Amino acid sequence: MDAQVAGVEVALLDRDGVIVSVNEAWEQFAGDNGGNPAACGVGLSYLAVCAAAARSGDRMAAKTAAAIRAAVQGDLPVPLLVKVPCHSPDAVRWFDVAIASRLAGDGSCLGATVTIRLVEIPSAAGVLDERRLRGLIRVYAAVSGDLSLSTVLEQIVQSARELIGARYAALGVVGPNGTLEQFVQSGMSRQEVEQIGNLPEGRGVLGLLISDPSPLRMRDLGLHPSAAGFPAGHPPMGAFLGVPIRIGDDVFGNLYLTEPVQKDGFSIEDEQLAVAMATAAGSAVASARRFTESEQRRRWIAASVELTHRLLSDRVQSPLQVITESAVKAADAGYAALAAPMEDGRVLVRAASGEMSAGMTGSSWPLAGSLAERVLASGLPLLLNDQKEATAAAARLNVSISALMLVPVLSGTQALGVLAFGRAAGRPAFNRTELALAAAFSEQAKLALELIEVRADLVKLAVLEDKDRIAQDLHDHVIQELFATGMGLESLISRSDPGQADRLNRYVDSLNNVILRIRGTIFQLQAPRRDAPWLQSRILDVAAEHTPQLGYSPDVQLVGLLDRMVPPAQGDDVIAVIREALSNCARHAQASRVALAVSMVDQQLTLQVTDDGIGVGAPTRSSGLRNMRIRAEQYGGSLEITNPPAGGTQLTWAVPVQSA
Repeated sequence: MDAQVAGVEVALLDRDGVIVSVNEAWEQFAGDNGGNPAACGVGLSYLAVCAAAARSGDRMAAKTAAAIRAAVQGDLPVPLLVKVPCHSPDAVRWFDVAIASRLAGDGSCLGATVTIRLVEIPSAAGVLDERRLRGLIRVYAAVSGDLSLSTVLEQIVQSARELIGARYAALGVVGPNGTLEQFVQSGMSRQEVEQIGNLPEGRGVLGLLISDPSPLRMRDLGLHPSAAGFPAGHPPMGAFLGVPIRIGDDVFGNLYLTEPVQKDGFSIEDEQLAVAMATAAGSAVASARRFTESEQRRRWIAASVELTHRLLSDRVQSPLQVITESAVKAADAGYAALAAPMEDGRVLVRAASGEMSAGMTGSSWPLAGSLAERVLASGLPLLLNDQKEATAAAARLNVSISALMLVPVLSGTQALGVLAFGRAAGRPAFNRTELALAAAFSEQAKLALELIEVRADLVKLAVLEDKDRIAQDLHDHVIQELFATGMGLESLISRSDPGQADRLNRYVDSLNNVILRIRGTIFQLQAPRRDAPWLQSRILDVAAEHTPQLGYSPDVQLVGLLDRMVPPAQGDDVIAVIREALSNCARHAQASRVALAVSMVDQQLTLQVTDDGIGVGAPTRSSGLRNMRIRAEQYGGSLEITNPPAGGTQLTWAVPVQSA
């Protein structure tokens, strides 16, 4: 029993809801139904007509009037569908009324567009009795009265079970991989569902409707050759009726009914009624999907605007954390995590947000063979809606999810990492629209981060200029005055008694030490070599990188000519040791303070990380400590871990400095 769709009638409304233009189908409809074909409503306020009907208690008219008001304000870029049932003794009939904003080329709102289609399902020569026809009309009104997709699916299942008279009913949503990605049921208790465990995936008889989407009716489900049996705890089911739910030419899912009440099996009338309900369900789902996509776009646009404002604010402390906070709200996800490739060949979660994100920040795993490597190598987003694959992919984050979405985040030519989104088991899967919106959001994040980099470069340039000025003043004035003071003291030594001479010598030695320290400061202030990374900046960056994990900023002390005297290879080892030590503090120390000191004195490079936590204890995994020891011993150095008298842990990594 196929739906028959009459010609599409279109009317254009101005900003006041008044009809300014109609098409030929609208004129034809007006003439066939006693209207004036010459006027056809042009100049008539369609909004006023709907509002008047709403005041008399017409619920569908009220929904239509509300939609027109939103459309003429420019708030309905995606059409909103209202189903208006109409009575006919020989068929099930209703009007699909679609209302959308009418936008000009520059995006300004001109008014609204109203599109009306008459949809008619013949009742198969009286197969449907009057009671069921009336019930079917009520179902049409019910499922079209809500724009929440989850609510619409629940209403379809419950209405089908009651109207057709079945003990159990269900609706399975077919995913991109040809299995059921969502399953909504009515008739089984929560205890029965929990006892059964995993929901159907679309195998056996349920899979027949996926491979061949046409109505299927049978007396005994268990006798069919494709029957796969029931899991333990599943209630017995005999008679079966299944029909596909289509949206246009695409199969959205299937409606299943089993165990008819007070009869042996499902009749042809039951099948015709189920097909009619599936038709209504398809239209309702399409409308709910359009509304959902409109809401998704609104959320992502709002998140992008919020992200830009927050990132460009002078008060922002952690840009990556801001990105994940905005992203998780826009995606309506359980978590959003930003994982970045590191120099040691691993992936590190640098920021994470959402109700499922506890403990994620600071997690790391090898980059090779991971989904992060796949996304970064291709530069393309990735969607995983298979629950087993998604959970396995996110196993390192210790979460169970039903869907995973990953998009690359790039800044210039640098790969910042991958933005990963996950939804808890039982939540709807991500779709292609959401993947495209997430990818656009990452582009917005990239632009904002590039602006931050430009602003940071300007600040660095100003700091460098200030440092050059300070270094010049220290050299030209302070050191010269200290030299003069030292020479004056030395001239007094020869004329002083031994006791005073000894004291004066100590003063001169102190001045010489001060001069040496000032000279070291001058070297540090001056610009480093342009052909090598700035080690001090890298150390400070690593410390800032671990601030979210620790919950506070580490205290950092840098002494000596680190930028000028430490060769690049040893500098890379210093960064790797600092990263591992700070990660250990964040994961195990339970400390409220961490101090990081790096010094270069007398050709000896010393790195110390000290915390006030619970001590070393007995670590279950020593690979990190072993790697730090190997990095020290290759230069003839050492690694020492001690417990200071005041408590906590102190890690000392010391190596002789190689010739730069």
